[in-house]
Amino acid sequence: LYYHQFDFYDTMTRAPHRSGPLKQQNKKHKGTKKPLDKNFKAHRVKNNKILNKDQRRLLSKQLRTQKRLEAKKFEASRGTKENPITCVLIPLSSSIPTHLAHLLFQTCEPNMEVLGKPECCLQNVVTIRSKTLNKYFDLICAYIDDLFGCLDLAKFADWLILLVPSDPSEISDSINELLIAIYAQGFTNASYAVLSSNSNCKELKQILGV
Repeated sequence: LYYHQFDFYDTMTRAPHRSGPLKQQNKKHKGTKKPLDKNFKAHRVKNNKILNKDQRRLLSKQLRTQKRLEAKKFEASRGTKENPITCVLIPLSSSIPTHLAHLLFQTCEPNMEVLGKPECCLQNVVTIRSKTLNKYFDLICAYIDDLFGCLDLAKFADWLILLVPSDPSEISDSINELLIAIYAQGFTNASYAVLSSNSNCKELKQILGV
């Protein structure tokens, strides 16, 4: 009797564990082995190589050369027929003849090619081709009484051309607000043009903060 009882307890201890009816089927038992992830990659600690002075100088030279080549490639891609250089003309006075500025740009070269203008265009876009530079330019004229339109065109422009009146008294407070907004927004390239030889450039520079 004692032997059979011992054998019974030994069988119970050796019996494998079976999950009961209340076990959730989506959860595995704690004793089961987890499958190994074949895609697991151990974290490798990379030792940063300490460069000496000559190596740092060579690396900086290579980076400068690479940036210079990228800038040249970008400049070469601009000015094509599909991607012309956008020049936005913003008059700083209502008395400035913008049509005269367009005409001066179109005749600045003896062999300047003026392409066809669209019949209906709000901004009077004129496309010209410089045979000397072999570049295409889009001349867009902004309206001085449209503040947000001037800001949008200034942000869109590759080159911003501000047409300055010859008389400094014609620069009103609204023009100063426009200039402050343009300066605060930021722009890439800008030029100032005075369509008159009789002007006080020194006083104009002080007003414009150039």
